[in-house]
Amino acid sequence: MQPDYFQQYCQLKHQGLRKEARKPLLAFIDSFQSIEEKIAWTQDYLPIWEQENGHKIRHELYEAIIFPALLNGYQQQELWSVKGLILTAQNLYQARHLWEQVDGKTAWMLLEEAQALAPNDESLRQTLICKNIRWFDYCQHEWPAGILYGHDGASPEECEEILQAVEKTRVLDCELIHQTFLDEFADKVHTYQRRLLTKS
Repeated sequence: MQPDYFQQYCQLKHQGLRKEARKPLLAFIDSFQSIEEKIAWTQDYLPIWEQENGHKIRHELYEAIIFPALLNGYQQQELWSVKGLILTAQNLYQARHLWEQVDGKTAWMLLEEAQALAPNDESLRQTLICKNIRWFDYCQHEWPAGILYGHDGASPEECEEILQAVEKTRVLDCELIHQTFLDEFADKVHTYQRRLLTKS
């Protein structure tokens, strides 16, 4: 690995010379000798990238260095790599051939995996609770007309999926901060589900 090439790439990119920046970037990518080098560099780079901007990573760099490192860790259920996939989800979504290698999992699904790998990680627990609460709030925003799933009304099966997510959120919410909201929301979903089933 030759980090000088990466410094040249960063300088040219900073000057707005994206086309010229490609040459040192490709030279940097070609300088890697092993997956271990890719893993070590990715572990150092991602926190810096996140702090600096968090914009999408240039696709050549992501595909050749970062994704292989993250995939390697993901296959071994290493927490850092699952977090890295969540962090770089926009890159992942735009490269279907890479996304398929993690079974097309969304950032949300990966967040659930990360939380399961590190149940004592407070940040992951709170992030997952907040995401679920926001989803439930969206699902109910047309109540009493119905419960949404995506842009449409939920089917009985989708109601069941929502209710399972509610139960998972109850377990995560060990301080019982959201229990009243969850109780009221679950009642609405059950009511809507019964309404659907009595129609059919």
